[in-house]
Amino acid sequence: MDLLFNHGNNGQDEIKATLGFLSADFTYKNLEPDIYLWTPDLIEVIGQSVYDRIVAFYNQGDNPSQTGVELATNQTILKFAQLYVLSMAYLAYAPDNDLIHGNDGRTMRSEEDQEKPYEWQINKSNSNIKKRAYKALDQLLLQLDAAGWSEWTESEQYTMAKSLYLKNTNQFDAVFVINKSGQLYYRLVPFMGDIEYDEVMPILGQEKFLDLRSKSNPTEEEKTLILLVKKAVAYKSLGKALKAFPVEMFPEGMVHTENTRMKSEARAEVMQFMNKEGSDYLIKLEYEFTKQSQTYEDIPLTNGLNEGSKFVDL
Repeated sequence: MDLLFNHGNNGQDEIKATLGFLSADFTYKNLEPDIYLWTPDLIEVIGQSVYDRIVAFYNQGDNPSQTGVELATNQTILKFAQLYVLSMAYLAYAPDNDLIHGNDGRTMRSEEDQEKPYEWQINKSNSNIKKRAYKALDQLLLQLDAAGWSEWTESEQYTMAKSLYLKNTNQFDAVFVINKSGQLYYRLVPFMGDIEYDEVMPILGQEKFLDLRSKSNPTEEEKTLILLVKKAVAYKSLGKALKAFPVEMFPEGMVHTENTRMKSEARAEVMQFMNKEGSDYLIKLEYEFTKQSQTYEDIPLTNGLNEGSKFVDL
């Protein structure tokens, strides 16, 4: 597998340029195994074809064939891809690097002129690095959307999203604010697909479900149904994600960094709230769809009375 680092054996300078807080003597070769381990995670999000195109650009080195806006776009995409992979690789590497691994087992490093950080400081640093990584992934996806690479628009990730009720990050953000986080949106896509088929389609029926999903000019009544579907799917998918994903993936303020039992319990409460809201919107959807689908017959309220007659026909 080709990597986005160490072109021309320049890995040492690249990791320092990508993560500026690393010491100048930080060794690239020590990080390389974790870079290998975390590169597939990037590929899972953006697809192999997109990754291969980024690698091809990276391997051009100082003599790229692109110019102008295209060159600037490719450089930006490469930088965000490198930042994500290296941040996650460093997080995987750092805990073991904090210790000395010798024949007598593991011991703690101790330098006379350095003080070891407290656990809360390490946790805060880890959280900040994760947030930086996910923000880089958000920006990478925004750049891919704007660039319109065919490798991206024809990818499984992109086409799967286009088949949903909530077809992109902006549409999701309009229903529930996720700070336009592309990396969170695309990780929610499988959840959203399951919820649509398992919980929404049984309410609407397959024909109506597919018809509403593909509507470009819905009626006012159809708009109401579509909005209820979107809200139910958004809340339900976030409820699933809160159980599966790291807290740093979510919008600031939605959940808290989990370093206390109380904050962990708060996350569980948010998850329960999301699931309940989603279920409530499904109930509203069923009620609204039933109301719209009913046919009414006028019931004669003056049965037996004839206009112009004083008498009741019994």
